[in-house]
Amino acid sequence: MELGARLTAVARITAKGENIADIGTDHGYIPVWLIKNGKRGRIAASDIGEGPLMSAKRTAEKEGLENSIEFILADGLCGLDGSFDTFVIAGMGGDTIIHILDTAPFSLEKKRLVLQPQTRLDKLLKWLYHSGLAIIDAALAKEAGRLYTVFEAGYSGESRDISDAEAYGIYFLKGDPLFAEYKAQLIRKLSASIAGLETGKETDVDKTSELKNLLCEVEKCC
Repeated sequence: MELGARLTAVARITAKGENIADIGTDHGYIPVWLIKNGKRGRIAASDIGEGPLMSAKRTAEKEGLENSIEFILADGLCGLDGSFDTFVIAGMGGDTIIHILDTAPFSLEKKRLVLQPQTRLDKLLKWLYHSGLAIIDAALAKEAGRLYTVFEAGYSGESRDISDAEAYGIYFLKGDPLFAEYKAQLIRKLSASIAGLETGKETDVDKTSELKNLLCEVEKCC
């Protein structure tokens, strides 16, 4: 099975797990890819909607794997048991991912989380670290001209606040081949936000200063 760059990055990090549940599975591509690439643990495809779950079943059926994957109708992690060691949550907004993790019916202390947020990366990373989780692995993927961030998080036992630069993944991603492009993109975004604030009718001095400090830290990062 051929996956796009985004899901390939997600699947490769996910493959380090044993018993894996793909939350919000949609078409079920990741569970099928995992089995076709040698995973033999417990693999589940979960979704809140019956339509996406049926789509995932059809994907598995095309590959002859419908009996190798568990299909679970569930809202986030509710309805799943704690025997899975790895949870994949990809293609959702950062706020939605936070809600799913925050309402988990079991402890995440011994779990691997493979996360690919579409929005609010900064808010998600701040929440993870404040909740005693930390980034273990990170990767960038480029698809259709857009850069995506993929993270593996695990329990560290240390709750701490991280800087805004850390919250944008700067220090987690700096070894990635796509980092220079990611950094340049972030610099353009921050510069545009600063320019917008400075030319607005009511200048937010504190916010402008905050963004300038963040921009400076990003520019200094190798």
